[in-house]
Amino acid sequence: MSSILKLALSAIAFVSFIVFQTEATAREQAESSPVAWSSLSKDHQRILGPLQKDWGSLPGIQQQRLISTARRYSTLRPIQQERFQERITEWAKLTPAQRNAARDAYKDLSRLPPEKQHELRERWQSKKEHPAKPDAGTPSN
Repeated sequence: MSSILKLALSAIAFVSFIVFQTEATAREQAESSPVAWSSLSKDHQRILGPLQKDWGSLPGIQQQRLISTARRYSTLRPIQQERFQERITEWAKLTPAQRNAARDAYKDLSRLPPEKQHELRERWQSKKEHPAKPDAGTPSN
């Protein structure tokens, strides 16, 4: 699997984590105003650290969702915390174009029927667990 595909899939997983971990209502979305990085607790700054550079450019609703996740972070199992940190770090590394592509891919995937989503998730999981071996003549990265 190419590194761009892996990066896109990681980004999609991160976006889906953020989207599905929140229960923001339409009113909350309308009332969401940006939050200054300096107003976050030290613990939330530590958890959301990979996004510090981009924090000011994130929409208020996205900041609120991330803060909500940071509040619940201590209740997550260690594997969930590790996964969140991996995903947030990978997301922070993406260029704006890559982030937009990941969002578009997520939107496209979310429009698929549940059976197809499940099938794709299974195939992706299988590829993660059993990566293809590079050909002897193909240089590795």
